[in-house]
Amino acid sequence: MGMSQYTGKVYTRFAGTYTDTIPAASNATVMTLTPPEGFIYRLIKLYAEIAPVPASGSGTHELRWYSLCTAGTNEDFIVKSDHASVCRIQMSGFAGDSLEQPADLADQLIAINLMIGSNNDPIIINYYNDADTDQTSDFGYAAVVEIIREVV
Repeated sequence: MGMSQYTGKVYTRFAGTYTDTIPAASNATVMTLTPPEGFIYRLIKLYAEIAPVPASGSGTHELRWYSLCTAGTNEDFIVKSDHASVCRIQMSGFAGDSLEQPADLADQLIAINLMIGSNNDPIIINYYNDADTDQTSDFGYAAVVEIIREVV
């Protein structure tokens, strides 16, 4: 895990490519951000882009992620698209053509920046393939988190 110092704060970046096939009508955890014991991660940026489901004739696909937010409750955020459309979380907001939760752009940006994860309650991103064929496309993801020493 590479760390860089910036104005007294410590950040780290995670990036990768998810390459496993996700069968029709199933889901998979595609990214888990778990800080070391005694630290929390505050999400600064999040990006994931998933291509349309290949050869699909119907259904949807979605990214759903949750974490322990600053209010102390687990929050669920959703970006859902038609099987023939891209499903994307980007820095300028969500990009789903069927459902975005929260729906308002300002609330989406706030939601990303209020997400925190601990060693016991990490930030988890899941992909749901509710289309009629397998999702075989690889997709990339990236996140930047601030590392904060947990105060008990």
